[in-house]
Amino acid sequence: AVWLNAKMNQNAVYPDDRVAARQLTEKFIAAGFHDIVFINDNGNSHYSFFDRKEGYEEAMSRAGLTPTVFAGDHDDACAIYTDQFLPFFRKRTPNRAFICYANGYTRALCAAAASAGRAPGADFKIATFGDAPVTIGETTIPTALIDEKRLTDAAVEMLIKRISDPTAGIPSVPIPYASIPDLA
Repeated sequence: AVWLNAKMNQNAVYPDDRVAARQLTEKFIAAGFHDIVFINDNGNSHYSFFDRKEGYEEAMSRAGLTPTVFAGDHDDACAIYTDQFLPFFRKRTPNRAFICYANGYTRALCAAAASAGRAPGADFKIATFGDAPVTIGETTIPTALIDEKRLTDAAVEMLIKRISDPTAGIPSVPIPYASIPDLA
């Protein structure tokens, strides 16, 4: 077997989420943002939850900044976060940025912002991760794009090797993201 989007020592191919999160955070820092909040979840055990958070924290620490992680307890019910996100928008905070684990969190954060009269781009910056750009209304959210082609090509190549020698353990392969958006 070959595992796809699973981080294991052998026989797996997965997006390099830790590096992507670090690069995304570094781009925010380079653009002058120092109040960067990472939106994640406590309820999920998928490796990407941990790797994205760790990449964010690594970049913040390297820059001498204090990481701020919002981690809720409702892995599939992102809509309930809208109320929990409101405190971020009750007052204007210059140079605040958000990095959201995934699309659902991005949508909930933007809904909370809208209910407080705030808009992404104009009042705060936001970025997320995904396999396609995220659009909310007329706004395209900067999205770190997973390289699905390289991911599947590497998985097929590994599978062919495993078929020729089913007992061989093949070191797992982290695949870099296709692109990390500019955030200036």
